[in-house]
Order: sequence, then structure tokens, then C-alpha cells
Amino acid sequence: LYKLWGGGKDKVPAYASMVRLSTPEERADLAVQLADEGWQAIKLRIHYQTMKEDVALVEAVVDAVGDRMAVMVDANQAQSSGNWQPGIQWTFHRAMQTAIELDQLGVYWFEEPLPRFAFADLARINAAVAMPIAGGENNRGFHEFVQMCELGVYDLLQPEGMVLEGLTTLRKIGVLAEAFNKQICPHHGGRGLGTIAHLHLVASWPHAPYLETLHDPPVGEIETGFSILENPPTLDKEGFIAVPQGAGLGVDVKRDWIEESI
Repeated sequence: LYKLWGGGKDKVPAYASMVRLSTPEERADLAVQLADEGWQAIKLRIHYQTMKEDVALVEAVVDAVGDRMAVMVDANQAQSSGNWQPGIQWTFHRAMQTAIELDQLGVYWFEEPLPRFAFADLARINAAVAMPIAGGENNRGFHEFVQMCELGVYDLLQPEGMVLEGLTTLRKIGVLAEAFNKQICPHHGGRGLGTIAHLHLVASWPHAPYLETLHDPPVGEIETGFSILENPPTLDKEGFIAVPQGAGLGVDVKRDWIEESI
């Protein structure tokens, strides 16, 4: 697919997306392990009770691997309303102060520090720091991304193929991002075929810096996410994933797994 879409990259750098909250020491140790394995980037989750705890975790990882890996941070504040995850729901003040602290640490991007439709406040944060503010995984329509770009809500867009109107709309959002001089990095795609589809998209976009892959051993690993595939892609020693070269998505599903599940 990526060749039909004009892709000029046969492989793309992937980043390890964390799914757990943990201690600064554990996250720093894991980051060193991932850097040794070839990963070029890591994304941390932060939504502890206090900003001090959040910043301490990020600082520990930056100190450990900041000269070897890009460090992204996800506040997970744009999900469904209610107490769906540990931690508190942030105020604008908490989001702004955290963004300032992370910007000073050299974080590559800061993801979803406020609810998904808090466009005005998100734009204020985005304008206040040099670090890109990222988001969009829970936004469902192309028109929402048009508003984001026009209002300066995010400098890096993260549409999700499993949430909005499929790959056709993602491609439109890619063009939109380029027109507004934004970067784009699709949300993980639900693993499996969704991530493979995003891999083809990232390979076709010059303004897409990374592919998101869920990899937070031992809870979730990239190999597990691709276990339904007969010919899963793998991460090479330089932190790249090669784009499958077969027809369509270029991968084959384990049909016996499907038959056993019916």
C-alpha cells in the first residue's frame, strides 16, 4: 500500500509506547534496556497524584537515556470522562505547569494534557512551549482535525485508524498536517493489522517521524502484538521496522487462529 500512496521509506523508526505507571527507577532501567536493544524512542505515561511525581519519572528517564533516545510523554487526559484510570483529572494550571517542566527537560512531545475538545486551552499550552503538544487519538472526524490545525491546538497530530473513518480519512489528515506544517504520528492502531496499516501510512508520509508500537515488557510486547501474523515485522538493531513488501498490507494472518475462535 505505501508504494501506491507514494511512499519513499522502506523502513521507519518505531517507538516503544508504555502502558503502565511505574517508579522512576524501573522506567529508567527499562529505558536503558530498550536503548541497548536499538529502540530510538520511548513514550512514558504520567498521571500520578502530583506533578512532582510525574516530573520525577520523566527526569529519571531523560537522565538515563536522553542522549540516546527521544523521550515522549503521555498524560492520557483526553480519554472518556470519569475515573477510568489511576490518577487525577488535570486542571489547566496542572497541564500548563507540567508542559513547562517537560519542555525544560527536552521532551520530544507532550501528549494530550487536557480533554479532547479543550481546543482553546490546548492552543494556549501549545503556544507557550517550544516542545510540540500532540493529540487527536480520540477525535473521530476529519472536521475536528481541521479545527485543531486552524486553532493551533497541536503541532503533532495523532489520528487513530481504529477510531475515526478509516485509512482514507487518515490520509486526508496527513495532507492537512503537511499543509499546516504539522507532524503526524498515528496512534497505535490497536496492534496487529491496525499497526501494520499505520506502518504503511508512516512510510508514505515525509512528515511522520515515528511508528507507535505498544512495547512495555513484560506486560505488553511488540512480538505479542503481531502474534496473529504468519510473517510479523521485527525491530532491527537500529530501531527500524521494515515495511512488508507483499500485496496490500503485505502480511498474512494465521487462519487457524481465526477458525479456532469462531
